[in-house]
Amino acid sequence: EGRRTLETISCSICAEPFEDPVSLRDSGHTYCRVCITQALANHARCPLSNAPIAVPRGGVDSVLVPNHQVRTLIDSQRVACRYASRGCAARPEVGAADAHEASCSHAPLKCSRCPFLGSRAETEEHMRSCPYVVLAPVLDAQASRIQSLERRVTEQDRTNERLAAR
Repeated sequence: EGRRTLETISCSICAEPFEDPVSLRDSGHTYCRVCITQALANHARCPLSNAPIAVPRGGVDSVLVPNHQVRTLIDSQRVACRYASRGCAARPEVGAADAHEASCSHAPLKCSRCPFLGSRAETEEHMRSCPYVVLAPVLDAQASRIQSLERRVTEQDRTNERLAAR
């Protein structure tokens, strides 16, 4: 339902739901800010009515008015979470979709130690048995010891070079 409504409140230039909707002062037609800015840079006419638009030297912003009603209408539409295919049944409002998806428990999450990728629950389960996670303290200690030994070798090489230069 939300996606169909979004299709009806779309920019006539890009045919996508409005992104930063603005209306032309002269014609009242609404477009995405980026779309109409680019269109007016190429041709100073309203894309829908073909009415001439007097764009002053100061720039196109002076002939554009933010369309808060359209923004509110778009933000209030409910859309499926982008992780619906992973099992999320949430339908947040467009304006809250990014916040929901940032914390969605169905969002893919990578294991901190290997290439495994799954939902938050799957990744938490995986990490309980992942050998790289289980062995992390040992692997980290070995990596630290190797770095320490590499530093000592580098220092010894410098000392040997100084001694050989004498």
